[in-house]
Amino acid sequence: QTAGTITDYGSYSSVRNMVTTDPINVNGDEITIDIIADGQSAVALFNGHEQMTHLTGCGCVLSAISAAFLAVAPPAEGLRAAASLWAVCGELAYRQTQDQGLGAYHTALFNNLGLLDDKTVDGREKYEKLR
Repeated sequence: QTAGTITDYGSYSSVRNMVTTDPINVNGDEITIDIIADGQSAVALFNGHEQMTHLTGCGCVLSAISAAFLAVAPPAEGLRAAASLWAVCGELAYRQTQDQGLGAYHTALFNNLGLLDDKTVDGREKYEKLR
């Protein structure tokens, strides 16, 4: 199993997400998309929020969530579901705390993880099967 990020650099006049109407992570000429692949299938993930990159431990939490999902699902599906769940928590936390600072975001992120249910996640996952 591999997971990673594709970063592309270029001069783009237009960049759009073909999965949803949400924007793609664009920073100047840099575009970032998270990819999960297992050698036979690959999925591009479009959830999450930049604030997650400013907190220590987000990757560790994703590892723990992934382990739980991998115990009950095939690898590619388990990793996609785990990453999507954690990323949805990040998006919800940002909506709840926008200008309150990183500490408030951190608390909301973990609160969302504990309070999340199927109804909250359904319809918020944004991913595209690449193969």
